[in-house]
Amino acid sequence: MVDAEGAALADWTVTARLPRANPRFLSTSSDASGRFELTGCDGDGEYVVDVRHPKMSRPALTRADVRVDEPPLTLVVPREDVPSCFVTGRLVDARGVELDSARLSV
Repeated sequence: MVDAEGAALADWTVTARLPRANPRFLSTSSDASGRFELTGCDGDGEYVVDVRHPKMSRPALTRADVRVDEPPLTLVVPREDVPSCFVTGRLVDARGVELDSARLSV
């Protein structure tokens, strides 16, 4: 797995599932060179593969046509979907009291 410039994406989560009534999920992480291996795949059908940065909940890339019997897959995450920074902190009210149920969207 690489970014648009060909740099390896390490520690990203790769999840695969067969779109069936009772989907089976398989998951792994990419290594330092961006390589990953999903074991236990059913050889029949097309998998939906999602790729996520370790700090993100939404997929940066989704492929819906992945088959087990194909050559090794190279996933290329577009530049705009590779996070360039993260915001951390906590939300407080005017008195400095932490807001437990508040959400922040950027």
